Amino acid sequence: MFEGLLGPWHLLILAAVILVVVGPRKMVARWRG
Repeated sequence: MFEGLLGPWHLLILAAVILVVVGPRKMVARWRG
């Protein structure tokens, strides 16, 4: 059951979530200067 969570898909999903959450924050920080 938990073997799937430790697979490549879990890493890809985690990376995607981090990009979606952190990306916009960095963009806003740059715009606000």
